[in-house]
Amino acid sequence: MQMPLHSKIAVQTPTIGYVRASGSVALGAYFGVQTAIFESGLAFLVAWIAIRYHELGKKDSEGYASGFAFWENTGLLGI
Repeated sequence: MQMPLHSKIAVQTPTIGYVRASGSVALGAYFGVQTAIFESGLAFLVAWIAIRYHELGKKDSEGYASGFAFWENTGLLGI
């Protein structure tokens, strides 16, 4: 799932200069909000759509969450 990375770049390119000048606390919050929206938020959206169209059920939630967590760590280590 490469979309979060590209979405972050599209948001960061025009805005990072303003936030970087505000200090490290603002920069940490800036990256944290982006992570919450683009990674966790998009994962929730995909799961919600899959449940709505009966492609994913309650019995699949544990595997979906575990797979997402492992994907996050693998992506981080791969970079």
